[in-house]
Amino acid sequence: MSTQRLHSLPSQHATLQPLPEGDAVAQYTISQIHRIQLARGEAACFRTDARYTCRKLGCPLGAECRRRIAAWRR
Repeated sequence: MSTQRLHSLPSQHATLQPLPEGDAVAQYTISQIHRIQLARGEAACFRTDARYTCRKLGCPLGAECRRRIAAWRR
């Protein structure tokens, strides 16, 4: 990797949209959260079946992702 490429990495990561936390999650649709996750280089796992086996302890979406919701609201 070139030196120029290495210097450009921090600025690229600084512009990433942060994941919403707590009550702020309700302001986004599931597809919007998936797009944010993909843009950050993460799996688009929010409220998918992956939540049943999730082991991400520091994920800001964890509590909201794993909370129970009615089947008709999914």
